[in-house]
Amino acid sequence: MSERLPQHRRLAGLESVLAHLAELVGPGGDAAAARSAGPEKPVLLLTGTARSGSTVTMWWLARSGAFAVPSNLVSRFWRAPVVGALVERLLLDPALDFRGELTIPPDVAVPEPYGTHIGKTRGPGAPHEFWYFWRHFLGFGNPPRLGAEGQQAADVDGFRGHLGAYEEAMGRPVALKAMIASWDLPWLAEVLPTALFVDLNRCPLQTMRSLLSVRERYFGDRSQWYSFRLPHLPGLDDLSPEEQVAVQVRAMRAAIDQGLARVAPDRVLRLDHAELCASPADTWARLRAFVAPHGLTLDAQHPDAAPLRPGRPVTDPVLERAWAQSAVWLAER
Repeated sequence: MSERLPQHRRLAGLESVLAHLAELVGPGGDAAAARSAGPEKPVLLLTGTARSGSTVTMWWLARSGAFAVPSNLVSRFWRAPVVGALVERLLLDPALDFRGELTIPPDVAVPEPYGTHIGKTRGPGAPHEFWYFWRHFLGFGNPPRLGAEGQQAADVDGFRGHLGAYEEAMGRPVALKAMIASWDLPWLAEVLPTALFVDLNRCPLQTMRSLLSVRERYFGDRSQWYSFRLPHLPGLDDLSPEEQVAVQVRAMRAAIDQGLARVAPDRVLRLDHAELCASPADTWARLRAFVAPHGLTLDAQHPDAAPLRPGRPVTDPVLERAWAQSAVWLAER
């Protein structure tokens, strides 16, 4: 297994506390989930490849105030997100503050709006990927493809029930990253009938460059794999780092496209990362129009109208060549 640089390694003490917390809050969360038939409002599921701009997009959704996006605080309660939601409200909602006893100031709760470091955010109120929740209830591993056997074993009732309880506690529709389910999207659309898919696309060369950069920052070695492994691709480890990330992006993109092609078109919205960053207001208008037929009315304007952080254009013959070769390599598998 690849060894992370010290600053990116998990804290053993934290993992122990989280395991103990999960053991204690699990029964209460399960009881709340059992009382819920699942989310009543549309659940926005963000799809896209690794390094496609998903964290910035989740920031954008969270900052709108229209969606309940699992935060760094709620992520610690992955076993019972409804409990995390209630604790979050006590700490971050000024309307629930009693004489200044608990409420965390906004600049502490979210110190860096739109800030991200290799997909991680700072502050208890900032968005979190929430993979522990997905892994516990649906059984995703690495590679994350469930297949028929994994789908049969998944705790679908628990997944739906906990999302429903979380939605009720937050009083808003839920939005989640769903990259972990990229190979099981049609099944996910079936078991979560309120799901709407927001599919994020990014220039493949930008994505490849970002993946290579993260490998170096995360492991100190660009030959080490970052993010989800790809299922059933022998020989991948023999490729150069540039070829590996090209195959990674192309294969994951193909899985998403194939999966969403089997989902009703009115449940899928395609967004371009560059367009979102350049004109978030126009993208917000598209999102409003997309969710409206599903009974969700969004505010006319997003509070953040200025352009978001754009990606730099990529002109790199090595990456261009690797991208072209990845199509041939995958076609031979």
